[in-house]
Amino acid sequence: MWYLFRHPQTILNEQQKYHGWSYAPYSHLGEKQLKNMVEFSKQLPVNQILCSDLPRCQEAAEQIALVKKLQPVSTKLLRELNFGEWHGYSYNELTKKYPNIMKKWVDDPWTNAPLNGETLTELKNRCTELYKKYKETNLLIVSHGGVIALFQQLINNKPYWKLLPKNNQCITIDWLTKQIESIDI
Repeated sequence: MWYLFRHPQTILNEQQKYHGWSYAPYSHLGEKQLKNMVEFSKQLPVNQILCSDLPRCQEAAEQIALVKKLQPVSTKLLRELNFGEWHGYSYNELTKKYPNIMKKWVDDPWTNAPLNGETLTELKNRCTELYKKYKETNLLIVSHGGVIALFQQLINNKPYWKLLPKNNQCITIDWLTKQIESIDI
């Protein structure tokens, strides 16, 4: 069983801006969400914690690890999609600045990448590599919306955009039964 947490809300999430690999501190709400995430995690039967190597996930994983008495393992495989030159811009700003490129990306993000970023195919390859290594482990993962959506897609074929979790949401995946559950914390 995997328990996948999307990191708490950041200031850029609050402003509805892409931030992929860039740094963004938690918002006021994000600080509250972190406390709820840590409290919720106490009950989970996990024997390992993995997290993205980006600070917004590492901080949450470290707080959870304290109560679980586990050592979190950071990995680049769990990083959010690299939005390249789109970091720090909102969807609306990008559709005005790069209307043709944005349309191509929204229509087919599997083969079209943000400027100097990566495609969803590249992100899926990272997720698949991690899945193969840990599929039989009871894991708690702190990562990003795009990563969590792609792990869900390994089981179901729903559109990527419909699988993006909210900040501080927990998605459980049972790889044996192919069951997915969404839990608001």
